[in-house]
Amino acid sequence: MHSERLEVLQLAQVGAPLMVCDGAGRLVGLTPDAEKLLERLGIATEPLPSPLPASLWLRVRHAEVAESVEWRPTSASRCECIAFTRHAFGPAHSLVLLQEISAKPNELSRRLHRQRLEATGRLVAAMAHDLRAPLASISLDMDTIARDSSALSSGEQASIIRDVREAVRRLRWAVDGVLACARLGPEASSHVRLAQIVDSASRLLSPACRESGHRVSAEIGAGTEWVWTNPLILEQVFVNLLLNSMEAARGAATIRIESSLARSSGGALGAGGPRDVEVRVSDDGPGIDPSIAGRIFEPFFTTKPRGAGLGLTTARDAMLALGGDLTLAEAARGAAFVVTLTAGRSESGKEQSFGSDCE
Repeated sequence: MHSERLEVLQLAQVGAPLMVCDGAGRLVGLTPDAEKLLERLGIATEPLPSPLPASLWLRVRHAEVAESVEWRPTSASRCECIAFTRHAFGPAHSLVLLQEISAKPNELSRRLHRQRLEATGRLVAAMAHDLRAPLASISLDMDTIARDSSALSSGEQASIIRDVREAVRRLRWAVDGVLACARLGPEASSHVRLAQIVDSASRLLSPACRESGHRVSAEIGAGTEWVWTNPLILEQVFVNLLLNSMEAARGAATIRIESSLARSSGGALGAGGPRDVEVRVSDDGPGIDPSIAGRIFEPFFTTKPRGAGLGLTTARDAMLALGGDLTLAEAARGAAFVVTLTAGRSESGKEQSFGSDCE
């Protein structure tokens, strides 16, 4: 027992969240990292020995050695969760390695935010075009007024004012698009309109659409109007998929976004639990070579000369963290991906659909 106490004291020198429990479910030693983590979860660590929450001790006691187990406090929010592995620590104690997994969605959000900024960089040329056109229009109208405003009829003056206002509106829209790309957005999931997220993702890429003639059409199926998700993360997943289709196209691409309730999921919302929503994103481009189809989600795998090979990997990780998935689907022509989500609160209404050139 004396040697075990010495080993418990030596834990403080380990830079990892480790705790030691005795056979009665009491916390008898822990590292500073573990202390901070447990305190964030509302678990008292002083004075030692201190009893662990009954639900946590039950999970620890029945965990197989080295088995990864998750535990969530009963009073915690949806985000607070830890994973742990249990190891033997002498004849009467257990050494538990802790890992906070509630931070994963936030880290994914930051990774996706970096991708948004990289995507903005690729769209700068097209966005610059969006700014040049209305600025040129305003400059021309101001020159006309400066030359001889007295010679202009009231109708001509009204027309110039309308043109200037429209140019200002276009400038504001372009600037709002840049700011939208730079925002971090919420970290938590919520009930959100699927059509709104799809429309927002399409609008972010509208300069590229107009520049190359791409077209995005979307159809939101009945029962899929609302989803439970992190809106920023889902929006960036759609941005990644749309960008992939546009960059792979050999000309103007037509990209379709279609949502439906998954056939294999449970009953309707409120009758057997929420159903899965499947959003299919497909294009009429060259498609994905079958020889590499099994590798597209691998980190750093890319066929682009300047690609980092993390777009699809991060998108899939993000969807898995949200309780969904991102998979490659079969397609008669082009490429198709399916984003799986959880249905949100139902709202009566007709099927929504829209089509645009991303304007």
